[in-house]
Amino acid sequence: PRISYYGEDTKDLLYATQLAGGSWMTETVESQGDVGKYTALAVDGAGAARLTYFDESARDLKYATQQPGASWVLQTVDSLGDVGRYSSIAIDSLGRIIISEAGNERIQLRSQDGTWTSFGSSARDGPPGTFRLPAGIAVDDQDRIIIADEKNHRIQICDDGGNCTAFGS
Repeated sequence: PRISYYGEDTKDLLYATQLAGGSWMTETVESQGDVGKYTALAVDGAGAARLTYFDESARDLKYATQQPGASWVLQTVDSLGDVGRYSSIAIDSLGRIIISEAGNERIQLRSQDGTWTSFGSSARDGPPGTFRLPAGIAVDDQDRIIIADEKNHRIQICDDGGNCTAFGS
């Protein structure tokens, strides 16, 4: 088992793995400022951890990738406004990273070459492809992106181009 979490006393992003025998090994992923709130974790096909989290100091959505040897690469995904709360992360069969971003109410996609693109916008009861608190995300076996559009009380299923179908009210 693995977990990522916010160290309330240190205000750091922490990551822990359970070792054989049940003990936990904990490491600091980032400690620059007040970072690590609202963290989400996914593990890729090679076993590397991928994290999203809120940087309270900068008000940004950030992403961390575990590299071989347990070092971490940190990246700002979005710094437009006060973003990064309540993110969720998934990885498709091609290794692309998909992040739901509640702050700007859109979906962020990271291609295999590291380029970030996004789709979606904010709307109450709007057409498919608009969101109000996209709080959870998953990818099915056909690499369709499944999004829990919480405040619109519906599920949306989208392709990587942002073409979505909505189910629910």
